[in-house]
Amino acid sequence: MASFSMHLAIAKLYLKTHPEDNKEEFINGTLAPDLTNDKSVTHYGKHSAWSNPAKYLQSNGNDIENSFKKAYFLHLITDYLFYHKLIDIDEYLDRLGVEEWRRRHRTDFDILEDEIKKKYELEDLVKKLPDHIKKHMTKAKGELTIFERNSLFDFFEDVSKIDLIKMKDELIKNPDADLIELSKEIISK
Repeated sequence: MASFSMHLAIAKLYLKTHPEDNKEEFINGTLAPDLTNDKSVTHYGKHSAWSNPAKYLQSNGNDIENSFKKAYFLHLITDYLFYHKLIDIDEYLDRLGVEEWRRRHRTDFDILEDEIKKKYELEDLVKKLPDHIKKHMTKAKGELTIFERNSLFDFFEDVSKIDLIKMKDELIKNPDADLIELSKEIISK
């Protein structure tokens, strides 16, 4: 999963260009899939890295009409693209192994935590979060070993421009569509 701060940054960027009736519900929806230990259930795939937005749509009657469902859908798209477009998780797992991957991945999140909060002005949103979420938003110093800052921030911008209604419509027509290619095609202009 992308970190809570990363999901909040993308949600905030999305809301700048895609007005929602209920912003609080949208923020809650963008965090909801990660508020459990069993990510396979909430991400509709074997793990958050292999989230399946099409299965989410199918299980919800192809409906993302309220702010919560739309943000949940954005979260699943974000996680999939995060692990398959921004980085190649399979390559990292093959090269590093699961435990080393988890350690480096978590450390990079911690190194980026304060920078993301400041860059995207998330302090007010973070203050409202329950303590059980905030405890995962730790900070550390060091050099990044998985992520590259500029690519990560460009990724946030790109994902926030995805037209979720178009993505939904395309996944309803073709649930097996390549999410990476589809996201490139339907970035909001």
